[in-house]
Amino acid sequence: MKNARLLKTAVCITVALIFSISFLSKKRFPSKRKFTHDADKRERVESRTESIDALQVLNQMAAYPNKDIAPDAYASAFQYYHDKAANRSESTFPGNWSNIGPRNIGGRTLCVAINPQDTSKVWLGSAGGGLWKSNSGGVGNNAWTYIPTGFPVNSVSSIVINPNNPNEMYIGTGETYSYGSAEYGYGLIDRPTRGTFGIGILKTTDGGATWTQSLNWTYQQNRGVWDIVMNPLRPNTLYASTTEGIYKTTDGGATWTQVLNVQMAMDMQIHKADTNIVLCGVGNMSSPNKGLYRTTNSGATWNIVTTGLPSNTNRTGRITLAAFPGNNDIMICEICNAFNTIGYFTSTDKGATWSAGSVQDIASYQGFYSRGLMFKADDQNTVITGGVEVHGSYDGGMNFIQLSDYNSGPPLYMHSDVHDIVDNPLDPNKVYIATDAGLFRSNDFGQSFQECTSGYVTTQFYIGSVSYSDSLMALGGAQDNYTNMYTGSPNWTSIIGGDGSYNAIDPTNDQIQYGSYQYLNVIQTTDQWNTTWNQIYYTSANPMGGNPEAFLAPFVVSPSNPGDIYAGLDHIEKSTNQGASFSPTGPNPLNNGAIVLSIAVSATNDDTIYCATAPDQTNSMKMYRSTDGGGTMTDISAGLPNHFPRRISVNPHNPSEVYAVFSGFGTGHIYKSVNAGGSWTNISGSLPDLPFHCITIDPAHTNVLYAGCDLGAFVSTDAGATWQTYDTGFPDAVMVYDLVISPVDQTLVCFTHGHGVWKRPLSNVTGVHNAPQNSFDVSLFPNPASDNICLTTPGLKSAGTIEIFDMNGRSVKRIISGEERTMMDVSELTAGVYLVKVSAGNLRSVKKLVIE
Repeated sequence: MKNARLLKTAVCITVALIFSISFLSKKRFPSKRKFTHDADKRERVESRTESIDALQVLNQMAAYPNKDIAPDAYASAFQYYHDKAANRSESTFPGNWSNIGPRNIGGRTLCVAINPQDTSKVWLGSAGGGLWKSNSGGVGNNAWTYIPTGFPVNSVSSIVINPNNPNEMYIGTGETYSYGSAEYGYGLIDRPTRGTFGIGILKTTDGGATWTQSLNWTYQQNRGVWDIVMNPLRPNTLYASTTEGIYKTTDGGATWTQVLNVQMAMDMQIHKADTNIVLCGVGNMSSPNKGLYRTTNSGATWNIVTTGLPSNTNRTGRITLAAFPGNNDIMICEICNAFNTIGYFTSTDKGATWSAGSVQDIASYQGFYSRGLMFKADDQNTVITGGVEVHGSYDGGMNFIQLSDYNSGPPLYMHSDVHDIVDNPLDPNKVYIATDAGLFRSNDFGQSFQECTSGYVTTQFYIGSVSYSDSLMALGGAQDNYTNMYTGSPNWTSIIGGDGSYNAIDPTNDQIQYGSYQYLNVIQTTDQWNTTWNQIYYTSANPMGGNPEAFLAPFVVSPSNPGDIYAGLDHIEKSTNQGASFSPTGPNPLNNGAIVLSIAVSATNDDTIYCATAPDQTNSMKMYRSTDGGGTMTDISAGLPNHFPRRISVNPHNPSEVYAVFSGFGTGHIYKSVNAGGSWTNISGSLPDLPFHCITIDPAHTNVLYAGCDLGAFVSTDAGATWQTYDTGFPDAVMVYDLVISPVDQTLVCFTHGHGVWKRPLSNVTGVHNAPQNSFDVSLFPNPASDNICLTTPGLKSAGTIEIFDMNGRSVKRIISGEERTMMDVSELTAGVYLVKVSAGNLRSVKKLVIE
């Protein structure tokens, strides 16, 4: 038996070495073909700071010009929002938002919990989409249901279930990897690294039907709860490890007392037989007083364990813990730096002393971020752990081999970046793994994996685009979850790997589309991603920073001349041939090396563009206007706040009317100019003081504006003079990152950061876009056309209206016809793409028309 075990260990080491050499020799890039989530996938290797970059860029935009966000900033805005919402009823706006997916692409997921009495009931805590539940173990179509808590919670970082009464649960909120409350606003070594904010701990006693606030951190929302453990012998006693230290309750969460005052207390382990013993891995990034803390008297006193463990002096990552279920005296921990594993260590004396195990780099540049560590319940020598990938050990943590492979297909495929690993309490072979893309299951303890994300609508989108001629065509870029394509199904198709960033669809030809991954790496297709896949712009991100472009770098296709593309670095790059080549235009650098964060091009004048650079340590925010296609730039910043410029929108009929949206707190968020930036007016009015991300203008009714922020969506029907909430149908809290109008079906498309994509008819506001109940066939010939077109309408039985609209929503020609065949003269129309709308009674049909 001993020889067999030694042989198995030797094989593991050999396989690990071979796999590591072959794996590291592969250079991964985004796929050159469309892929699905049950097929082969490819993604380029991330830079080692990429996850930090993604989190910090959002936090930086919200905090600037301070180093961090005020503890009560979100709570104050929420309170203001609710106080004012009663006076801004949506009763005048019929209808609701409806979700269009993706139902097959989960977002970043932080924790998993399983009902110990009914293991078909599984709970997930999403980083941006709140709390979710499955009654089928996560398996099957539409297996997940969003669970509202009644609180504005997007980030659920920990879940614990009472094993004696599964209806009693606690959830911790907030996702914070680096934080120092004493240094708010000043001098942090590392800018805070944060996902979404929390409000403390919530509790339910009825299986999630209703929730109450147990630990109330409503006004300390930059805090986070990383772990909650329950005393199995006394379920009313719980410990919570948080950004502020460790808290304890002995009365079921009615009151909490701080028992350890250290920053960044993260992973915990309670000894299930000797419950006086609790261990906690403390420290991440630049936090002080790091170490493996241990108490032997239920938290009355704590000591840092040093025997057998490396020094904490320069450690910059987290500590993850696990105990063997059959004997909690046996423990294992992983100690990390920010970007790599320092080593695994084992203990046989309840964590009092430790011995060195594997020194393999399992974290793989995610030592601050990823976690997951667990013994097989019936075998103390079998361990599973997670970093970017899942690894297994069969000698108690002395050696590991890689089990999952992001670059393969099933059964080894599992999305990268592990955040939690738990097992089925009734079957030790079944493992549940939370990743950056939702839940994966293994029924054989890591030998194969199954994706379990159907119906788990938590994708964190950054930005989206829609077709000008097909209501069932859209693109969206998501955090660590690719650029994805919508074709009418709630199951979207992934097309480009990495963090999906800016994207665009050619307004005259749906076959030509653009997507990108972080740091302005732009891909073009000419056949909707079926066979063609061309990288038209490439940059190499420096993992140490100083890149000449933003993490989410903008590029914009001109709406009136799609051959022109503008891209933002520390200057403007321009293509006049659909991306075949780019060259700098205008000042280089534009603003002393500051990064271009937003660009807009007029729909009526291709030479009129607006762009803005982000503020940094040496440069203030600057807004510029060009009237010669970017050749010369005029500074139009006067009157605008020194905050991050999230989006610029130009009136599609008037290039001198422009809107600018800003992130941050403590200033206005939406500004308007009617003289091309000569002067600006703050039109934020009654809007809450929250980071805003987007604004869009209804092209047919330019007095109607839609804006999105960290709280939800708002609408103005008087060009920004007043605002009303526009959230009916949304979950408890929604971060609205992009709003785009679909001209064909006259809907507003909302891309959220944590709840997928939603749609709502524009008629909810204007009342003039009412969609008909039925449609009928219409054919156009010739198409493209230059002089005359013939419309055949076999379903038209009575007089109807034939109306032609340009891509800005303006009616350019209109006739009445009662014939099934109608000739129209279109010779006066300029070359471009138009929509032909045929209406009769409650029947309607829309066709795309190209004029040469």
